[in-house]
Amino acid sequence: MVDTEKQRNIREDNLIPYKPGESGNPGGRPKGKSLTAVLRELLDEIPRGDTAKLKERIVKALLDKALKGDTKALDLIFERADGKITLPVELTERVKVIVKRKDYGN
Repeated sequence: MVDTEKQRNIREDNLIPYKPGESGNPGGRPKGKSLTAVLRELLDEIPRGDTAKLKERIVKALLDKALKGDTKALDLIFERADGKITLPVELTERVKVIVKRKDYGN
């Protein structure tokens, strides 16, 4: 596929960073709480002794799902116990990386 000069220019224009004081997300981060924050709040509402029991029940429920053949539950157990599996990446060719820097008067 042969690129035209116009197509190349459009792609290069998309690589230009925002100017100082300019934002790519002017609305900011969406409002509201994350799921993690909500979960922590709910766990904090449970009396101290009961949280340990609740955590045990959650782990037992996860184990039960894994034993019944739920592969996602099994993956989660192994990731928590042994860490995520890393996959090796093999390069079959030499790769040349070119980094271009533009000066925007900063």
